[in-house]
Amino acid sequence: MHTKKILIIDDYQFVLDLLDKVFTKEFKCKVYTESDSKKAMDRILDIVPDLVILDIAMPDIAGCEIASEMKEHDELSRTKIIFYSGIMTEEETGSYNKKFKKETCFSKSAKLDDFIKHIRKLFKR
Repeated sequence: MHTKKILIIDDYQFVLDLLDKVFTKEFKCKVYTESDSKKAMDRILDIVPDLVILDIAMPDIAGCEIASEMKEHDELSRTKIIFYSGIMTEEETGSYNKKFKKETCFSKSAKLDDFIKHIRKLFKR
């Protein structure tokens, strides 16, 4: 069976540490982290993860720009993306989800249990 790979890209180390710990336990998967948005695409192409969790607002390169660049690479066609934002409310993420049909956006203020449930559904597809 294929071990799922999740890459979390966020400029806050405590977010990376928390999600790494939670996802490793919950999904029994390999979790990678990256805090430097300028290195993000190289890491994505090196790992070819099943899921990328992208902070929207990061120094240097925004998560949306990274997601757009990912779409240019055929080897990433099966990689799912979740935007994870600390600057959006749960209501704002709903309108963002309508704009980006294939990707999902979660507010960092959302319940972690809801975030985990959503990832479970993604992995079942």
